[in-house]
Amino acid sequence: MWFTKRWQFMSNVKCDSKVPSDNEDKIAWCEEGERREEQFIELMNRHTHLKVSLNPEKHSNRYAPDLIVAGYGLCDLKAVQTPFFLCGDHGFNPYLTITLNTKDIYRYRESYPGLTILFWVTWPEGIDGDGKYKSKAQPYKWAVYEIKMTTVLEIVDSGLTPYHPYKNRQKYMTKPWMQAKGMDDRGNALGSYFLDVRWMEPVASSENPPKLV
Repeated sequence: MWFTKRWQFMSNVKCDSKVPSDNEDKIAWCEEGERREEQFIELMNRHTHLKVSLNPEKHSNRYAPDLIVAGYGLCDLKAVQTPFFLCGDHGFNPYLTITLNTKDIYRYRESYPGLTILFWVTWPEGIDGDGKYKSKAQPYKWAVYEIKMTTVLEIVDSGLTPYHPYKNRQKYMTKPWMQAKGMDDRGNALGSYFLDVRWMEPVASSENPPKLV
């Protein structure tokens, strides 16, 4: 086991998850997100230098930023469980790319511009894509990265990263006020922006498939 100021190796840490099968099921994804928050808090406090707690506001507002982390302040957790293979069509490497959706970007810009985003990447070895990405399997990856929302806004506003619309959601666009907030009529994000992990700070990683203990 080795340590640096901002990066810590982890091993024999268990982390199981049940990913919702329907990308359009907002309620199921919110419930999964809450379960992942609990797992993340336990893992970080037990196995890393980070001191993580649930943001008390979450008890009354499920959409409030998720966490309070010593040294980082108010943070929102994004669990990334599959590579976004389509980013390869835009010149981005799927192994090094994470997405952040339009709805979150709007909300953070308006209400939490000083927020820190924590991306928790958990990819099993050999995870594959569909269709033309079937042969684009990505290696195992387990890591946590952080990036300030101010940095994300600079990247998005400068045009450094492209916007990717979600085609299945474009037909649910009858409410202009929701579109202005990056959402379709059902409250789902209309698209995402690509973020290269090399634009972020590494926080933790594991060389072995993590397991909850």
